[in-house]
Amino acid sequence: MSLGPPQRKPGELRPHVAGCVRGTQRGQPAVVQVEWLVDSGSDVAAVWQSVGKNFDRMRIAASASPTTGQGAIGVYIGLEIEFPVDGRSDARVRRPIAIKSNDAGGNILSMAELSAADVEMIWNPRQRHGMLH
Repeated sequence: MSLGPPQRKPGELRPHVAGCVRGTQRGQPAVVQVEWLVDSGSDVAAVWQSVGKNFDRMRIAASASPTTGQGAIGVYIGLEIEFPVDGRSDARVRRPIAIKSNDAGGNILSMAELSAADVEMIWNPRQRHGMLH
């Protein structure tokens, strides 16, 4: 089972999965490990400011509205999201990604990334486990 509660909050009901963000920093390959909150209500992936600052990226003419109480956040291209999928190799998706202005909330894996990778989510909040397949 690839989905479970976050490492730091084992009693939480929302699904999380370990993964990473890939890109470049000063032209060299860069990877940052993240714990993704799989958010069925989100249309765009988002990472903390402390994750996003590790990469070369280009802001596109867009912004996202977070639910964590901060102002609009920038949306960028040039990053690749990676997450495990049960029964097959890890999924890698290149889509625009929001970079938060701080480290509030979680690193968000949205439904757009699951759709792009043709991945289905199964989640049992009571038992706190599930899978991406």
